[in-house]
Amino acid sequence: MLQRISIRSPFEKMNTRVFFLLLFLYQLIFIFQGVDFLDEGFTATFYQQFFNDPSSVEYNFMFWLSGLIGGTFTYLFPNTGLFGLRFLSILFTMSTIFIVYNMLKPYLNRTNLKIGLLLVTLCVCHNPKIFHYNFLSILLYSATASLLFSGLRKDKWWLFLLSGAMVGLDVFSRLPSLVNLGLVVAIAFYGYLSKTSF
Repeated sequence: MLQRISIRSPFEKMNTRVFFLLLFLYQLIFIFQGVDFLDEGFTATFYQQFFNDPSSVEYNFMFWLSGLIGGTFTYLFPNTGLFGLRFLSILFTMSTIFIVYNMLKPYLNRTNLKIGLLLVTLCVCHNPKIFHYNFLSILLYSATASLLFSGLRKDKWWLFLLSGAMVGLDVFSRLPSLVNLGLVVAIAFYGYLSKTSF
């Protein structure tokens, strides 16, 4: 008779640092999978020319902050090419995962949280991509939510200011992120639930 194996058991016993390391290594092995010279090349050219000849890549300036970060990385590490920009995307993905984990761990079962983060990583990172505005935008959005949540819980106004700064930066990573200003509703909703005065 076969013994039933639970998907939860490896995650219950796994050290959190080992879990993050495995997520990092999983993404790292995929950066060598194929090279896309179309979209990735188009974006990499934007980063390469960001400081040298910005007028030649002005179409991409609606993603100005992404260009600044990608351009700075390309300037500092010019010989890493597309693989370096893929590595940069892993750093942003891991930072986002770390923020989400720390924000939710007091409220969710940690085993379930690890499984959820693993599934998101498997879905998002099976197809390697170089750093672009989506990686930056999701990091800034996660940081916004985390700071806003901490500000509400701890009643610290400076966390609201940092959260607002993250929203502002996110708008510069891509213009449609302006809708993130709608998170102001979360403050009113929290006040309503906790019966806090205006």
